[in-house]
Amino acid sequence: MLGQAVDIHADDSRQAPAAGTVRIETPRREPNPDTLDDVFVIFEGGGAKSVAHIGALRALERRGAEIRGAAGTSAGALIAALVAAGYSADEIYIVEGKRTGASPVLESVGLRVARDLFRRRDKLALALVIKPLLAFGKWAIALAALVAVAGLVGAGYWAATCPACGLTLALVEILLLLLAGRRLLTGLASLERLHDKLDEGLRLRLGLDRPITFGDLRQRGRSLRIVATNIDRRTLRLFSDKTTPEMPVADAVAASMAMPFVFRPWRIEGQRHVDGALVSNLPVWTFDEERQLFPDALTIAFEIADPQSVGRAPDSRGVASLLAGIARSAMFGASVLERRATTHLHGFPLQTAVELLDFRLKGGRGVRAVRHAQAYVEAELDFHLFDVPRHYQEACKDIHDGICGVLARSPRLAVCPVPPDRRVVRVSVAFQEAGSLDSLRIRHGYGLDGHADNDLLLPIRGSPAGDVYTSQVARLFAIHDASTGPWLRGGQNRHRRRLLWPEMRWLFAIPISSYDPVQAPAESRPAVLLVDSNVPIEFFGLDLTEDEWNWYGRRLGDIIEMVDRSLHQRPHERAPGQPRLASHEHEITLDGVVPAVTSSARGKMVLADADALAAASERRLASDITATLARRAAWIARLLDAEVARVSSQPR
Repeated sequence: MLGQAVDIHADDSRQAPAAGTVRIETPRREPNPDTLDDVFVIFEGGGAKSVAHIGALRALERRGAEIRGAAGTSAGALIAALVAAGYSADEIYIVEGKRTGASPVLESVGLRVARDLFRRRDKLALALVIKPLLAFGKWAIALAALVAVAGLVGAGYWAATCPACGLTLALVEILLLLLAGRRLLTGLASLERLHDKLDEGLRLRLGLDRPITFGDLRQRGRSLRIVATNIDRRTLRLFSDKTTPEMPVADAVAASMAMPFVFRPWRIEGQRHVDGALVSNLPVWTFDEERQLFPDALTIAFEIADPQSVGRAPDSRGVASLLAGIARSAMFGASVLERRATTHLHGFPLQTAVELLDFRLKGGRGVRAVRHAQAYVEAELDFHLFDVPRHYQEACKDIHDGICGVLARSPRLAVCPVPPDRRVVRVSVAFQEAGSLDSLRIRHGYGLDGHADNDLLLPIRGSPAGDVYTSQVARLFAIHDASTGPWLRGGQNRHRRRLLWPEMRWLFAIPISSYDPVQAPAESRPAVLLVDSNVPIEFFGLDLTEDEWNWYGRRLGDIIEMVDRSLHQRPHERAPGQPRLASHEHEITLDGVVPAVTSSARGKMVLADADALAAASERRLASDITATLARRAAWIARLLDAEVARVSSQPR
């Protein structure tokens, strides 16, 4: 792939279809559908909308996720701190049973609802000023401007009869406007009560009588990362057990939640800190080092979907629209950059009707938001973490078994120098990951365990897979020494060369799906099917002409393309009748492999077997994928219908 590796040996559940065949077995590690090991979870900021994170957390808990660390920004930092301290979703917010809507963690510190985290005067400021501004936007601003103008006009009227009265009234109004503007710029509400109650809750959980620090959480087994904005130094501030082990967690959370204009900046070490969403609202990057230490760990990011960008055309008129666009872009627009090229990352955008500052969550809105998020995440976890890899692996296994069947029936197998128990065939698929432009990652193959180049990242320039990916022309490479061949040259690839499977003797790279850079979106790039083996190609006894090799490669690639298309992983599909591969005089290139001059009986048998294998595989896989998609949709619909029925049955 030179690139992806695994020991193969065939599976006893599906043997090569011929008498006297050689059994080639592969140890295969199936994902456990009930548990998720080694998870780093990221919570995006979103004010009161972050109640949806509790539903996402419930979904993780139902899958037995072993959370190694949590990170968050703004309100997501509050959820992350509770998770890192060991609080479960039901301890944060109950959505089942007689106590639906209650919060044990709030009750433990003498509060009833999330709104009680703010003092009375802070709640009045939020209700009377900030919420109208968010709800009515330009109309609220227009009304405030109208009141100010009316006051100045009134002062002018009084000045006509009593100049001193008019001047005094004008000065008082200007002073009030200045004070109101200053108060708005410095924040209307305080986070002091939230800070104190959060620290109290953390102390109760950890059983300590002092402020809980990042180091305390780390000693309990979970790392915490929180991002804020230091406006005095004009830079991002990362709080963690590594950078700030002695920092009280409550201080970091208050700093990260200090939304400009809404809350007053939080001072830490004499410096003002405000909302971390200004610099990193989805801090996936905070666990980069841990992902290197635990390469198989999953990173699961829970995002708050921007409701203004879902299903509606943008309003590009007016200053209010411009300011709103800037604010929403700052909060929600950077998530693409923050997820860029992160391996084993799965992002789940959570949509909720809860308003940004609706911390009261009356009328069951909070319960519905939690249940809806849980239903969505449970279905998507199964689909993306288990079902999608399984379908690709099954497709690769079908191809693997067909190639092993060709080898097992080869008349030249008797003189093959590779012992039967060491004959290896590997099948995998190389994808371009989201955010990557110059590399391919091997994913979802069969027979990938046990080799050093498993999950290898391949450069598009200078690798066989990259060459086929770019040219859209299949190639069959004869390889005498993978580590000294013409590929992966240069100092930047020396580490990859050491990881290559030294026994590889040939590699068949086949492009999957056509790619039109004009019609297809940039994130909808084709894949490459990779097949290799340590058995020299001549011992397979294929005897195929160049045209037959091309047909054979196409038929194998059709299996993966069918999975791609069925799972909607590749939105851009070729038009009916359009060839899948680029149009060349010879669509396949044979590098170092001598094709047969004429068609042979052996070659025709191989092609017939390949056609039968591909047809049977496509039928079975299509049926399985249809069932998966139906189960995915039914799972969400069933839970949401149950929620609607439950809410409607409650007495009003």
